[in-house]
Amino acid sequence: MRVAVIDVGANTARLLVADVLNGVTRTVRETRAPIRLGDEIERRGAISERKLDEVATAVADAVTTARAIGVDDIAVLVTPEPHLGEVRAVRPTREELASSPSIYRRRY
Repeated sequence: MRVAVIDVGANTARLLVADVLNGVTRTVRETRAPIRLGDEIERRGAISERKLDEVATAVADAVTTARAIGVDDIAVLVTPEPHLGEVRAVRPTREELASSPSIYRRRY
């Protein structure tokens, strides 16, 4: 089974695609996109709509990459730093996310 996880953190959106077979996991692809939410919040005290759009685009690009190499099951984890508060960076309404990957938020 080929699966993917997109981890949206304070500074980077990471994609990990892996094949899982008989309990063995093999990495197929890893990518990172700098999003720098931490820098934004420190400079402005809030996250701008423009920055949220950049993050949503990074996630959409990761979804497109994962789908192109045969992934059907994608989980998106939104795990910002505690000082960022709740970040609604993933916008499922974007065309690339229309197939509704699972979205999880971890609260500190």
